[in-house]
Amino acid sequence: MKRFSLYFSLLILVISQLSAQNDYNGFDLSKYYTPDIKRNSLEFQFNMNGSATNYRDTTTASSFNLQGTQLNFSNLLNTRKKISTFQTGIDVGLGYSKFTDKNFSFSNSDYVRWFNKLYYSGKHFFIYNATVNYYGNYQKITKTQIPDITTYKTSEVNVIPEIGWGIGRIERVEDARQAIYILDEFKKNNVLKREMDKEEIFEFAQLISTVKNKRFLDSRLHRIDEISTLDNYLKNKGVLNNVDAPYFTSLYDMWDYGALFNRSSGLELSFKVSPTYYCKAYDETNSDFQTKYFGVISSASFNYSKPVKLNWQHDFSAKANFGIYDIIPGYNDAELYYIPSAELSYQLNYYPTTRSSLYAQTRYNFNSQQSSDVTSKYLSQQFLLGAGANYYVSQNVRLSGYAGINSKMNKVNNFFYGENNSYIYFNFSLKYMFF
Repeated sequence: MKRFSLYFSLLILVISQLSAQNDYNGFDLSKYYTPDIKRNSLEFQFNMNGSATNYRDTTTASSFNLQGTQLNFSNLLNTRKKISTFQTGIDVGLGYSKFTDKNFSFSNSDYVRWFNKLYYSGKHFFIYNATVNYYGNYQKITKTQIPDITTYKTSEVNVIPEIGWGIGRIERVEDARQAIYILDEFKKNNVLKREMDKEEIFEFAQLISTVKNKRFLDSRLHRIDEISTLDNYLKNKGVLNNVDAPYFTSLYDMWDYGALFNRSSGLELSFKVSPTYYCKAYDETNSDFQTKYFGVISSASFNYSKPVKLNWQHDFSAKANFGIYDIIPGYNDAELYYIPSAELSYQLNYYPTTRSSLYAQTRYNFNSQQSSDVTSKYLSQQFLLGAGANYYVSQNVRLSGYAGINSKMNKVNNFFYGENNSYIYFNFSLKYMFF
């Protein structure tokens, strides 16, 4: 209870201190919304490797692997009436090895995800989602010294339809922040003839969102179109004093680094119900078994994001779930399980420059599971407090670091189990791309 009190006290203090909104020429980031956007993407990935080895005893070992061959498609629709995301993909793996025995394997992983929010009466919306995941694996081992063939087959299917209702909307506003970065840089380099008013800034930001989501197969042509579109808009508005080198270097620099970090604004409250079906089947040469579960999950969530001043952002979320599952092992009777869970999180972000960010975060989550006959009980709690930083030195060099305190408590059938302690940890990373 003391931990909860401290958590909410800190949260209220931070929010109250960041209540004043700073703007740019009357433009408030929290008032921005993206224009209507429709975007498709198709991604293909192929990986293959192999080897062959000869030993002194004339034994030969060889292997061939086709792993991580993926084909992924996604579709995004973002309008005032509907937000829809459709994703589907396949991942195929093939392997063969030969030494004293022969081993052949084939795997396939497929998914379909469809998420929808249909708005009515302003910011009220209906939710209808569907997720289907499938995984299959086949393995055949042929022994040569003792003639024998063993096969293994595994398949998993998970189907989750979902319906719900909500109110509110969270918008991505980093394009509006990028527009202000560009105008600020123009002002520093004496490029502007006059400053834009808030209506023009809003229009400029929406143009940025539009050109970013145009479809191009060639990224070079996409960049040319982006810069040309912005250049024509600024010239037609008559806001430029000159268009020499400082103008173009400012525009290119802010276009590359002005929207490196996500910014959001708005609040959203939603309630959802999700029936769930899962089945896993395992088949060996001389044995097999199957596990299934049917369940229903009800959930409520609240998300709140607000840019506070131009360089600050805070995000808060609260989630609560309650699930009931009927688990059917292949070798036992059915049994009900009750699974409640909850999570609270808050993150404060500061962006001193276009290339750097600092953040502090805290999170608490609770998970519990109990069987209907009360013979099995599980409880887990975790509290996190941490801070981190990111810095983009250039497009090829990136630095990041994080340090935190994590406290865990696990209890099984009223006995403490596993990690029940607090620890401090940190990490630092440097990413350098040579080419």
